[in-house]
Amino acid sequence: MPPKKTDFASFSFSSLEDNTGLFLRIAEAKTNNLFFNFFKSSEVKISDYTILILIDANKAIRQGALAKTLEIKRSNMTKIIDSLHKRHLITRTVPPTNRRSIELKLTDEGEALISNHKAKVDEAEQNAFSMLTKTEYDQLRVILKKISNIDH
Repeated sequence: MPPKKTDFASFSFSSLEDNTGLFLRIAEAKTNNLFFNFFKSSEVKISDYTILILIDANKAIRQGALAKTLEIKRSNMTKIIDSLHKRHLITRTVPPTNRRSIELKLTDEGEALISNHKAKVDEAEQNAFSMLTKTEYDQLRVILKKISNIDH
């Protein structure tokens, strides 16, 4: 189901009316809530799923690089990675060339989890942005990648 439309017709944002950051934060909160609701009955969180997808797409990615890319504090990333490792969704190895880093790889269980949730994630994505035309959606993605400094 698409996100509920909020009636802001009588709501004043005063001097914040032109504040892009405010509306970006509200939009983020609304889309996050939608994704959290989709994953509420699942054994996996959207953050776990996202990290598993990125580990799969970037074979032997280092934990620090993943934390930096996602703007997650190292201590928080460690907790997430520990949880994924304890659930046998990833493996952690210390590469011989750099004993201070940790490389992450998916296990068969991690790959299965991604496969089992892909349709649900795609549906949540479609619902979260259903108020946009395809062109608007594509433009939004380009703009967000630009803001995020991601060039592909």
